[in-house]
Amino acid sequence: MAKKTKKSSAKKSTKKAPKKAARPVAKKIPKKSAKKPTVSKAASAPKPPMIRRGDVFWTELNTSNPDAGLKFYQKLFGWSSKPMPMGPDMTYNVLVQNGKEFGGVLKTQDPAAPSTWLSYFWVDSVDQATETAKQLGGTVLMPPGDIPGTGRMSVIQDPTGASFALFHSDNARP
Repeated sequence: MAKKTKKSSAKKSTKKAPKKAARPVAKKIPKKSAKKPTVSKAASAPKPPMIRRGDVFWTELNTSNPDAGLKFYQKLFGWSSKPMPMGPDMTYNVLVQNGKEFGGVLKTQDPAAPSTWLSYFWVDSVDQATETAKQLGGTVLMPPGDIPGTGRMSVIQDPTGASFALFHSDNARP
């Protein structure tokens, strides 16, 4: 006789289980880099202010001994200099700090004159500023004149005896 197999006591359900609601398929979005966008130093560096009337933008040491003056200031402030021949008997030493030219050292024309610093003030018009300085009691030591390829300047002595230069150029700031 053939053996009968036992049927399970649990009835099989003929109903299918309800389907789960379909989830929307998430698109893979590329992960953003954790790095922030880089900005070049030039773009982020503050821009130097524009030159305005009255700004001191250049200074010169007039001295009977330029070599001694250069040596002193180079040791004191760490300045460097670039010699610039100005003729057979004259060298203008351009002063440089942090890669920026800011002044000069030259031999005075009068050996008896004391060594002095001369500050250059930016003006819109050397001629007009020179005339205004005269009206205010200043003395014109050097009338307005052109420096070829550089700009226009004059030298004034204020009523207290201090000397300074007035300067303007249509070229970029030296």
